[in-house]
Amino acid sequence: MYLNNEKLGVIKNGEIQEFEVTPGEHQLKTKIDWCGSESITLVLKEGESVGLELSGYKFGKWIVPIGVGTSIIYFAFGEQIGIHPGYYLAAMVPPLFFMIYLLTLGRDKYLILKKVTHGKKADQ
Repeated sequence: MYLNNEKLGVIKNGEIQEFEVTPGEHQLKTKIDWCGSESITLVLKEGESVGLELSGYKFGKWIVPIGVGTSIIYFAFGEQIGIHPGYYLAAMVPPLFFMIYLLTLGRDKYLILKKVTHGKKADQ
């Protein structure tokens, strides 16, 4: 986690952390390797506590398994059941382009950082 472009701390998967931050306006951003989240603005008052939720892209956990599963089906059974190579390419191109997008132009959308109020996600 980076607060005003300075490293604030590290959060591991499934971990809950608490950080002391001075009152005022701050920019908060998260990073993992070369990818991260969009920056959000926090305006903190003296003694105020703000909850945040950090998660990965909503459908990100499905992209690789779909690609691998499609490849296994095509290469193991494609000829036997008559799958045309065009269908395989049509199934593989969208997830491949989406992965390339997340690792290049969309790298600041790889993680999702949201404010949380009383157990519900708040607007940024």
